Amino acid sequence: ELAAGLASHHEDETDQNLPLMIWYGCEPLVHANLRRFENLIGRAEISQVRINGARRIMDSNRRDDGFEMLMQRLGVSPDNGLRDDVEWDDEVAADLLEGILQGTEGERRVAMPKAWPAAYERLANSESDAVRDRAVSLAVLLDDQQALASLQRIARDSREPVTSRQRAIKALAAKRLPGWDAELIELLSDTAIRSDVLKSLAAFQHPDTPRSVLQIYAELSASDRQTALLTLAGREAWALNLLEAIEAQRVPSHDLTAFPVRVMRELGNDLIDAKLNVLWGAVRESPQERTEQIAKLKKWLDAPTLAGADRGHGLELFVKQCAVCHKFFGQGGDIGPDITGAQRQNLDYLLENIIDPNAAVSKDYQMEILRTVDDRVVTGLVEATSGETLVVRTLNERVVLPSEDIAERKLSPDSIMPQGLLDALSDEEIRDLIAFIQFGPMVEQ
Repeated sequence: ELAAGLASHHEDETDQNLPLMIWYGCEPLVHANLRRFENLIGRAEISQVRINGARRIMDSNRRDDGFEMLMQRLGVSPDNGLRDDVEWDDEVAADLLEGILQGTEGERRVAMPKAWPAAYERLANSESDAVRDRAVSLAVLLDDQQALASLQRIARDSREPVTSRQRAIKALAAKRLPGWDAELIELLSDTAIRSDVLKSLAAFQHPDTPRSVLQIYAELSASDRQTALLTLAGREAWALNLLEAIEAQRVPSHDLTAFPVRVMRELGNDLIDAKLNVLWGAVRESPQERTEQIAKLKKWLDAPTLAGADRGHGLELFVKQCAVCHKFFGQGGDIGPDITGAQRQNLDYLLENIIDPNAAVSKDYQMEILRTVDDRVVTGLVEATSGETLVVRTLNERVVLPSEDIAERKLSPDSIMPQGLLDALSDEEIRDLIAFIQFGPMVEQ
């Protein structure tokens, strides 16, 4: 009763600490009385309690019973009599669905509860986009054929909201729906969802993927080019197709950054390594080589040299080389540390961390290398593990891998930030990039 009372105060929703504190107090109740726990989270006025509670039910050893209760709650209507203690609420439904999806992340199939048909009918007719989208994603896990067809229609239909199409594409890729990879290739022409399509293709092994991606490469945006390179870098045959396209000058060699290069080197293919040595150059392996490079650049990048930099061009280089991982004044990725407040005006600090990122590696940024049973290489930071799945944060997405799909997993001594970031840049490009990082696109006030 105390937990239910604490969770009933909607005004605590935006408090910085209370929602989590209340949740920590509620969580042990899942073992004491599942029915009361489900009722508590269904009536909670705090979104985080509802989401976490539904996720916890799906993680518990009484998943089947709890899932049935949740579906009865979500399917309630004046006509079906599933529950006489529940009133429908879109916001509550959206949160409970979100928690269920989080609790089943990475799974490809979940047993369908008896109350699902009634629940889906109610959910699919909700006025809330979030409820409808999440219901369809759950339906995919339950192998609901009607929902699978609906999801494919949404993904294809350019009139649907982009967010709905993105969710549909991601859900179908996670499901590894047979034949969906061929549909993804057709969707490469749709610029609104192209980035999501490029990421999803990496999960499949369609033989036409490299040809289709390289065919449209010239028209891709800068960010989509990097996504395309990372997708093609993860499989041996695709990586060879990519390197041959670079050799034939169908893909500009300067588009190749250290990130896809490192993924390709992890494939362990001698021919790929030989081609990379020619097109990219060998990695500076010895500490002496890196020390010499730092000393050379430090001597050259004096105040007059940096004053003559083109910081606008430095911004372009930053977007291509750094923003995939690092936030800078609120923009960019977050797999690496935010560099806005770092010692960025200290040239020694910058050069040492860029050129020799493995000199001192926090365990929070140690890279893991995974090879799947279908010979895809995935590199990144492991965010979470369970008996069923492993969540990997790569440079451009979160990849959820079922444990049964992982053939090999190893912890690298190296940082997620690769060596050689500056190796493919000219002296002028290095100058422009360093000046931008130190001072921004314009003089800071």
